[in-house]
Amino acid sequence: MGRRSNAAIEAESLKEQNEKDNKENVVNTKENDTKKSTSSENTHATRNSVKIDDSEDIEVISLIPHVSYLDKRTDDMYEWDKAGHVEIMSFEALKDMWRNNKGYFKNLWIKPLDERVLIKFGIKKIYENYEMILDKNNYKRENLDRILSLIDDMPNNIKFSIVNKIKQLIANGDITDINVIKNVGSKLGVDFTSTI
Repeated sequence: MGRRSNAAIEAESLKEQNEKDNKENVVNTKENDTKKSTSSENTHATRNSVKIDDSEDIEVISLIPHVSYLDKRTDDMYEWDKAGHVEIMSFEALKDMWRNNKGYFKNLWIKPLDERVLIKFGIKKIYENYEMILDKNNYKRENLDRILSLIDDMPNNIKFSIVNKIKQLIANGDITDINVIKNVGSKLGVDFTSTI
């Protein structure tokens, strides 16, 4: 056996390192692809992909006071006396409510506290928009057009609670930009400047 030159040894070492790096890249790529597909599946859940058992209990919160619902199939009465009150309903009862009275959801009287229900009924975006309006961090000039557009799209019956929330945010000093306050007030037909 002859002696190998330093160049030959170095070339073989580089080849081994490249092979090792390639194997690691393949493993990392597979892991990333798995993470991407899992994350994609979670963010793009469809009505058909969401599975909920009819007997599963779902917490449902009232967004406005004095809401009630009679389940005609079971004669169960659900009552939310004030905003923020929670009732437990079976998914089957919620499905009946959805089929017979979509206004409870689309008018933002109540909100199921299980994202799967929102996805199943196709109403997740409605509640996301409502939450965006209530989030104090969105009341900045750069978000003003979006907020005003969302307020336009809200049902009239929920605008009262939006007005109260905005008054509270202004009083607490969470909304301070006078331009934002005047524009939002104008959109809602309320003079918020007296709250400052």
